[in-house]
Amino acid sequence: MLESTRAILPELILVFTTFYITVRSASGRAARDSLFIEALTGAAIALAVLLFYSNQYMNFKGFYDMILLDKTAYFFRALFIALGIFVIIMTKNSVEISDYLFGEFLVVTLSITAGTCFLASSIDLLMVYLSLEWISLSSYLLTGFIARKRIAGEAAMKYVLFGGIASAVMLFGISWLFGITGSLRLADIAGAFVDSQQGAMMFALVLILVGFAFKISAVPLHFWAPDVYQAAPTPATTLFSIGPKAAGFAILIRMFYYSMFKDNAGAMESIRPDIETILCVMAAITMTAGNLLALRQENIKRLLAYSSISHAGFLLMGVAALSDRGIEALLFYLFAYLLMNGGAFFVVNFIINKWNSENISDYEGLAWRGGSHAYLAVTLSVFLFSLAGLPPFAGFIGKWYIFAAAVEKKLYWLVIVALINIVIALYYYARIVKAMYLVQDISKKESFKIPFNETFWMGSLGFLTIYFGIFFSPFFVYLESILR
Repeated sequence: MLESTRAILPELILVFTTFYITVRSASGRAARDSLFIEALTGAAIALAVLLFYSNQYMNFKGFYDMILLDKTAYFFRALFIALGIFVIIMTKNSVEISDYLFGEFLVVTLSITAGTCFLASSIDLLMVYLSLEWISLSSYLLTGFIARKRIAGEAAMKYVLFGGIASAVMLFGISWLFGITGSLRLADIAGAFVDSQQGAMMFALVLILVGFAFKISAVPLHFWAPDVYQAAPTPATTLFSIGPKAAGFAILIRMFYYSMFKDNAGAMESIRPDIETILCVMAAITMTAGNLLALRQENIKRLLAYSSISHAGFLLMGVAALSDRGIEALLFYLFAYLLMNGGAFFVVNFIINKWNSENISDYEGLAWRGGSHAYLAVTLSVFLFSLAGLPPFAGFIGKWYIFAAAVEKKLYWLVIVALINIVIALYYYARIVKAMYLVQDISKKESFKIPFNETFWMGSLGFLTIYFGIFFSPFFVYLESILR
C-alpha cells in the first residue's frame, strides 16, 4: 500500500494543494495573487514530479490492482495537469470570478484535475465509477459558480439531473456486468466472457457506455453542454470542454479497446462488430448534430459548446476503429484539441474580461479597431481554422490520421459523413473570422495593450498549433511507443 501511495505522488500533491488552498481561503486573509501563486505552484510541482519521478513506476499496478500507471495513463495525467495549470492561469484576471470566490474556484479546479488523473489510471469499474463521480460533483459546483448569472442555476440543475441519470444507468450496467463475469476488473471481464452471454454482455456494455457518453458529451447525452458552457465562468468552460471529455475517452479506450481486444486477443471477437457499429453510429450522429446546431448560434460560448460536441464525434471515430492507429490518432487529436480549443477560449476569456461580451456580433471589425485588436483576431483565427481542420494546423493532422485509421478499417461511410461535417464546421468557424476581418466599424476603435502574460500564452498556443501541424512526426513516434 505504501508503494501504491508513492506511485500516485502527483495526484497526492494536487489533493494536498486543494486542502491547503481550502484552509487559506477559509481564513479570509489570503489575497487573490497569493492564492493564485500557491495553486499554480502546487500544480506545477505535481507536473514536475510526474515527468521526472513517476517514470520509475511505469506499468505499475496499485491499490489491489485498481489502478494501472502505464504509458497511456502517463500521457493523460500529464495532459490533465497541464490543462489544470492553463485554467489556473486563465483565472488570474477573470472578471467573472470575484476575489471572494477565487479560492473556492481554484479548489474545485484542482479537485477536477486530480479526479481526471485517477480516472485515466483506473482499471477497475469501482474505481472508474468513483473517479467519474468525483469529476461530476466538482463540475456541478463550477457550473453554478456565478450565482448572480440568471442561467447559472438552471444550467447547474440540468447538469445534475443529466449526470444523475447517466450515473445511475452506468451503475446498473456495472452491476449487470459484475453479475455476468463475477469481477469488476477490466482485465478479468474479457477473460470471463463466453459467447453464450453475448446478449447480456452487450446490454451491460451499452448501459456503461451511457455514462461515458455523458462525460464526453456525445449524442444523445449532449443536451447539458451548451447551457453549462454558457453559464459557467469561461475558465471553467475551458476545463469542461477538454478535461472531463479527455478523461472519458481515456477510460473508453482502456475498456473498449485495451482490455477487451488488445490485451485479450480473441476473447471477445464475437461482439467486436456490434461494438464497432455502436461507436460508429454514435460518432456520425454526434458530429452531425453538433455541427448543425452550431450553425444558428449567436453566443460564442454556445457555439464552441456545440463545436465541442462535434469534435467528440471525430474522436469517437478513433475509438470506433478499434486499432492501434485509431488510438494513436485519438491521442494526437486530444493533444491538438488542448492547444486549439484552449487557445480559442483563452482569447474569448480576454474579450469577455475586456468588454463583458459573449455575442459573435461584438467581434465584428475586431481586426480593424486599432491597438492590440489585430493580435486577438490573428490568434483566434489560427485556433478556429485548426478546429475546422484546415492545414497547416494541428487540427488538420489530427483529422487526417483519424480518417486514415477509419479507412484502414474500411469505415468508408463514416469518413464520408465526417468530410461533410468538416465543410459544415468550416462555415460557422469562418463566420467568426469573416466578422473580425470583413466588417469594419470605426465607432468601436479603441487602443489598448494586452498584458504580457496573456500575449505570451495566446502566442505560444498559436505557435504550437502551427508547429504540430507541420512537425508532427516526432510526436507520433512517441505515441507509437505508448502502444507497443
